[in-house]
Amino acid sequence: MMLRSTEKELLLTNANQLEVSDERKCAQRHQYSRPTIQTKKLRKLNSAHTTLGRSRVPGRAWKRQELENDHRHFTVNALKQKRQQHTLLTRLIYHGHSECVQVVLEKIFSGKIYPTMVDHVCSTGRTALWYACKNGDLNLARQLIERGHAHISKCGVLIVAAQNGHANIVEYLLSMGCDPNRQARNYNKTALHAASRRNHLAILNLLLKHGANSAALDYKKRTPLEYAIHKRHIEIAKALIYHQNGHFDKNQFGFTPLMMAMNFNKTQIVDILMDTLPRQQVLNELALLACKYTIEGYASRQHQAYSYFENLLSMTTPVCNNATCEAYESFSECRTLNELAAISHDNNAMRMHALLVSERLSLTSSDLAFHLRLIAKQSDVYRRRRLLHRCLQLRLHAYKLESQIRHNNCHD
Repeated sequence: MMLRSTEKELLLTNANQLEVSDERKCAQRHQYSRPTIQTKKLRKLNSAHTTLGRSRVPGRAWKRQELENDHRHFTVNALKQKRQQHTLLTRLIYHGHSECVQVVLEKIFSGKIYPTMVDHVCSTGRTALWYACKNGDLNLARQLIERGHAHISKCGVLIVAAQNGHANIVEYLLSMGCDPNRQARNYNKTALHAASRRNHLAILNLLLKHGANSAALDYKKRTPLEYAIHKRHIEIAKALIYHQNGHFDKNQFGFTPLMMAMNFNKTQIVDILMDTLPRQQVLNELALLACKYTIEGYASRQHQAYSYFENLLSMTTPVCNNATCEAYESFSECRTLNELAAISHDNNAMRMHALLVSERLSLTSSDLAFHLRLIAKQSDVYRRRRLLHRCLQLRLHAYKLESQIRHNNCHD
């Protein structure tokens, strides 16, 4: 009986071994027949691994990429763990535990805790002094600066104080020698931009009193006056206009503050600018705005543009230095109101008149940025109408004007 059972077991094991060997052979055959299909699919999924010549097996490149990604992920996590979001001091200030803050400060001042905690920059890019200025805690800011020797130029502490309307902290920081024109990396603007945008007039006057640059640009290339115009902050705009005494630069789009205020219908700011600027400068800037309305084809503002041209001609007779040329279809600038009225219903003639006025005023101020934008828009109009020769003539004329200005600037 024992022998029969052992024989049966041997037969079963042999049969199992044969089945396993057959499965292995089938798997090997399947494996040998699949690589071409797999590589074609993988090449379609990831075109980065396909080359013009010989292509490697994608599995190797993918494995290398996975290892690199794992390594980067590990290093990023290690850096995050290394740099904590808060220190003990900043956490207490953030949550408003004033008594605990005083205990920690006494430990720092007595030397029982490292004093570097005062100026430590957390992963949020903030310091203890920044949180104190944001909360408006003047007493804490005094302690951190006078006893903890905190740097007043770190992380934009003046900007955050101006942004949140803490005039007492702004005054204290300025008295301690904080630079009002310093731009912090996490803000990319000055304290004057923050005060103008948030409508803090007292802080704005403090900053201007301590030498803040009212023509400074932020990361969007905007001045504090531009923010005041856009936000309709009348008193802020009045203070900046009177501080600059009518001397304004054009922005990146070739707009002056008057053109901007008129374009966005800020009537109160327009009245302030008209009272401050000379009469001829007001007429010239409004004429440039009329040129923009005419070239861009604003139907709702054509009457407004025509009235600006009328005001310019009624006050002064233009000395036309721009002779007739093919780029402007041999048109000449209107010298009288009758000539302007004669072309008022001719869209193309009004466009040429606008380009001629814009060129004359731009050459007078040696700033062609605004005029070149108008030429580009008019050339696009020609291109859409399939008048490619007109488009080319206008572009070549713009190139000549730009080279002329550069030549004059080099000789000056």
